[in-house]
Formats: sequence, structure tokens, C-alpha cells
Amino acid sequence: MSQRPLIKGPLRAPLSEPYNDSYTQAPSSKNEVKVSVKRAHVMVVEVTHEAFAQPFLNPSIIQERIKDDRQWRIAQEKEKAKEPDAASSSQAH
Repeated sequence: MSQRPLIKGPLRAPLSEPYNDSYTQAPSSKNEVKVSVKRAHVMVVEVTHEAFAQPFLNPSIIQERIKDDRQWRIAQEKEKAKEPDAASSSQAH
């Protein structure tokens, strides 16, 4: 296999980028000194799904759906109660 000459010279190792702790802040230069102080007490806030309001749920709509569901269930129970009576009366004749 023949080697052809490289236009930009011999291959070099890739330049390593400085390690960055943040996506939003630019990496510090090699000559820059970073001094950090540890905080004595850091407040921890527990976040749950119950802590946030749900703005897209209108309480009046929810109450109306509950009422409609209750009426539908009552109607279903009445129909089921009528069916055995109709079946037993047709057998008696």
C-alpha cells in the first residue's frame, strides 16, 4: 500500500477541551484560579407532584363529571334490577 503525502502535515492528537462543569458558563482559562467556599447549610426542598397546582383542571367540570357518572351508575343499577323481574314474570306466564 502506498502512502501519499498529507497536505496539512503529519497527523496530530486532537486538542482536548477544558473540562466544563456547566452548560451555561464558558470554561475557565488555564491561568484562571477558581476559589469555592462550601456552604455550612444548604436548604433542601422536597418537590412532589401534589405540591403544584393543576391549572387545567376546572373544579366545576370535575364536579359535573362526578355527578354525571353517579347518575349513569344509578341508571345502570335500576336497569339491572328490572331485568330479573322481567325474566321471572315471562317465565311465570
